[in-house]
Amino acid sequence: MLKRVGARHICLLTLLVFLLGYNLAVAQKERQLSAGKRVVLALRPADPRSLLQGDYMTLNFALSADIARALDKDAPGHGLAVLERRADGVDVFARLHAGEEPAAGETLLEFRRVRRGIEISGGAFFFEEGQGSVYAPARYAELRVDTEGRALIRALLDDDKKELGLDRKE
Repeated sequence: MLKRVGARHICLLTLLVFLLGYNLAVAQKERQLSAGKRVVLALRPADPRSLLQGDYMTLNFALSADIARALDKDAPGHGLAVLERRADGVDVFARLHAGEEPAAGETLLEFRRVRRGIEISGGAFFFEEGQGSVYAPARYAELRVDTEGRALIRALLDDDKKELGLDRKE
């Protein structure tokens, strides 16, 4: 009898620890979305449909090609890029981060080298099925970046940098 009670307690404790960790991770992402530094990156066209995952847009960032050109072929598969903001509010690649403190107006952005090129923040934006036409005009992505360079995609923006999908009926 004592062994069963012990096993039950261990299962409940494990579940509690898992749920606590999961909720802390969600809270951290929510905090980053609300308090992270705003970065706007230009997009290149991409296919907005996946048969297995539903509607989403693979984000092909314009600065990915700049990062790829700056990387040495033997460089590690991940790193930090330094971005600077143009007068139009779009952030562009300035250089690869070499450990120095970013200057005022510069932002660090984490990237990974993958088979198809350079990936930033997972590289996809998911939306409700049937909403592809709402997000098709996307020309920019708004990300929220923490001080370590980790980015979360917050929204897709049109040519005028206005958020897409705001006028949907909930």
